[in-house]
Formats: sequence, structure tokens, C-alpha cells
Amino acid sequence: MPYISKNMKPAKITLFIILTFALLGCLSAFYPSNGITLGGMTLRFPSIGDVLQPANASGPVDASMLLSEAESEIDNMAAESDAMVQAAEEEAVKKFEKFFSSNPARIYFPNNDNTFFDPLFRALDSARLKPVRIIHYGDSQIEIDRISASLRECLQSRFGGWGPGMLPVIQTVPTVSVHQTCSNTELPRYLLYGPDAYRTKSYRYGIMAQMTQVSGTVTCSFAACSYKDTQEHAKKFSKVSVLVGNITQRLSVTVSAGSYSSTQTVEPITSSKQLTFNIGNNVSRATVTMSGVAEVYGIMLDSSKGVALDNVPMRGCGGTIFTGINSAQPTQFCKENNVRLVIMQYGGNAMGYIKSKESRTQYIESLGKQIERIRQWAPNAQILFIGPSDMATSVNGTMQTYPHLPMVVNEIKQMALAHGAAFWDLYSAMGGKNSMVAWVKSGLAGSDYVHFTTQGANKVSGLLKQSILIYHNYYQYRNGTEVSPMVRKMQVTAPNLVDSIKPVKPAIHL
Repeated sequence: MPYISKNMKPAKITLFIILTFALLGCLSAFYPSNGITLGGMTLRFPSIGDVLQPANASGPVDASMLLSEAESEIDNMAAESDAMVQAAEEEAVKKFEKFFSSNPARIYFPNNDNTFFDPLFRALDSARLKPVRIIHYGDSQIEIDRISASLRECLQSRFGGWGPGMLPVIQTVPTVSVHQTCSNTELPRYLLYGPDAYRTKSYRYGIMAQMTQVSGTVTCSFAACSYKDTQEHAKKFSKVSVLVGNITQRLSVTVSAGSYSSTQTVEPITSSKQLTFNIGNNVSRATVTMSGVAEVYGIMLDSSKGVALDNVPMRGCGGTIFTGINSAQPTQFCKENNVRLVIMQYGGNAMGYIKSKESRTQYIESLGKQIERIRQWAPNAQILFIGPSDMATSVNGTMQTYPHLPMVVNEIKQMALAHGAAFWDLYSAMGGKNSMVAWVKSGLAGSDYVHFTTQGANKVSGLLKQSILIYHNYYQYRNGTEVSPMVRKMQVTAPNLVDSIKPVKPAIHL
């Protein structure tokens, strides 16, 4: 308020008020409508219209004009939204395309068909209604349930399922998933790999390429391991299946788990049979007692729904043995258990004897025949061949990649694709030439410059499962289902694992 002296006369007061209003009127008339900005602050002054128009006064309302304005705003928002969705879709496509074309952890498909795994993904998406089985064959690189365990946990977490999968009657190599014992470790065992003394003239090795001859009474005990690397879904199972065949004396099989106990008997048969025991609830341990005379091809610890993944390691094997197995039992097994993916991980054991182009060609041609044999067993399954990892040997006193290894990897890839199988280039994914030296220095591989440690195997499995899930995300994207948030987080540039790995403490081998 302006200061008014008590000594001012009424005429002067009146004149002062008139001049004040005149001054305010001039300010209102000429003051900028957008205000005046000073030091980041905007000073505004009301216009004459604002002063004369009461706050609650309103003029005539044109309803059609307001509606038109609202519709226009909605149309503009919709157009902007469509543009944002289109931009998001284009960005997602770019991410997928970049991964498929340049990432060393990508999967190669026949005819560059990135929809190759669609039948597998349809089956996985329905696995909670109809269980799906995956078999992971490999050499000693996957012993101890390495690589398989982490991949199994990922798939079971995403698509359902419990249990460590299929196991032999006698386990000669401990695993991180299951501790098992057999009351008679001297039972005759026949294997299609390893020393020739383990061969059988019948060729009935079964789906695991090994068979145990049971005679009399034998009890096998299974209990989930509790190591820090034991995956959670491998610790529980609710179904036990026993694969038997060529029964020459009545066979009795009893499965006991907690309060559950059930017995099945089979009269003498020459064919194979799968005896299944549904426990009903998840358990962590069970015993299987067999009495009679029969061949046993494996024992499965699974659940009634979801995904089962079997780890089938073959120490010293080059992967050229499948054509030597009688196909009756494997074919029946794949049909009854809905096998939808077979992983073959071989090539490392061939490095020791591949010295020329001729030996390389002979080996790779033989691998092609194995793919065809497995396709005969499981016509509804996709086949994924994992090439050998980098391996190092002494060259002029320095540890370096085996000279023939890069050529072997490339030719295995071409062979697998030509035979209708997908191919995952583990050699490139881990860093390529001489990367094994870096992995050994970082504690991710052993001093033999061949085998991964547990930490290294988990890193390899992490690359594989992430790659598979990206293709599943792509499948979801193309089919209009919700795309996983992983799409937004997935790597779109080729990772250099050699630069990213850090030293870790040496692994404790089981």
C-alpha cells in the first residue's frame, strides 16, 4: 500500500487515488501478456479484461467446438502413440537383427532361418500341459552336469518342471545335482564309448549309449546334492521312471520315497519298456529296488509337467558312436517322452588325432551320419550342435590354439547346417583364437587348457541360455505375445569375453 500522510488534504488524496489507478491501468494495458523474465523468474500483471471479468463469469459455450477440440487432441495423442509403438517395434527389430548378424553368441540356423526353433518354442510354451524332454549329449566337457545344469534350471524356471533328469544305474563320475549309490557296483556295464572291453554284441546300449545288466536284487539310492552349484529345480522330483528291456526273468521294480512305495512287475520280454512311478508330491530322495534279470538303460527323476533335461556325458568320445546303437529303444524313448531338442556337443576329442585335411573330412562326414541317426530316433526334435571350445597346446614353447581347431569348427558348422541342424559356435562365443589361455589365467578353465571349471562352465551355459531365450523372445515378438523385458536388456553388440572375464579363485573339482 502506498504511504499516505495524515497531513494530506482530501483533494490531494482523491487526486493521488486517481493517478494510482491511471498508472495501474497503463501497466495493465501495456504490460506484456507473457510477462517479463528476470533472473529465471517471470513477472506477470493482470490485463484489464482479467480485472473487469469476474472469476466465476462465463460466456456462451459452444459444445460442438469443445467436442471437436477434444477429438482433435485424442487423434493427436493416438497418432503420437502409434508413432511411439512403431518406433519401439523398429528398435526391437534392429536389436534382434543386430544380434542375429553379429553377436558371437548367436545360433546359426539352416538357410539362415531364425524361425527354426519355432516348433521347439511352441512345445516349451505348452510344457506345463504336455511335458517336454531335452537330451544334452557331449564329451567330458559336460561331465559333473556342467553346462546342462544351468541350462536346465533356466528352462525349468521359465517353462516349468523339476528334477535332474536321466541317470545311469551306476554313476562313475559324481555330479553337482544328484548323489547316488548302488548296492552292487560290480554289475556288468556296457558302453559304446571308452575302452573296447565295455562293448556288447547286441548293440542294445539304449538312449544313454550305455546299459547295465541287472541280475538278482539291486537297490539304487538317489538324493539331491546340496552344493552351492546345485540348481534349485534339480533338488526336487515327483516322478521316477525306469527304462528296462530284454527281460529274461520276471522283473520286479519298487520305488520308495518317504511314505510313498509302489511296485511294478514285468514278465519276460525282448523289447524295451518304461516303468513310471508318479509319487504325487515333490521329494528330494528315493530308492529304486530291482529284482530279476534285465537290461536297464537308465533311471529318470522328473516331474509330471514342464521341462526335463538329461545330461549324458561320454568321456573321450568324439560323437561318432550313435550309428552303433540299436535304434529300437531310443526311438521308443523319444516318442514316449516327447523329445523336442537334442544337443550334441562334440569335437574336442578329435583334436588329438586330426592331423590332415583327409582325417578332418572323414571325422566331419561321420558326424553328419550321427545327426541323421538321431533324427531317425526323434523326428519331432530340433537338433543343436555345439562345436568345440577353444583348446590350447604348446606351439614352439607357447600355449596356443590347436592349429586345426578353427578349420574344424568352421567345417563342423557347415556340416551341421547342411544336415538340417542348428549350430552354436562355442569357440567364437568364448573369444576365438587363444581365448582358452585367458580363461585358464582367469580360473575359468583348468590347467589342461581343455576343460572348463565350474565357474567357466556356468559362464558358457549363461551365454547359451541367454542366446536361446533371445530367440524365444523373437518368437514371442513375431507371434504377438508379450515380449520379455530381456529384449530391452539384451546385448546388441558383440561381447569380447576375453576382455570381460576377471580372475576368480580356483574351482574345487568334485
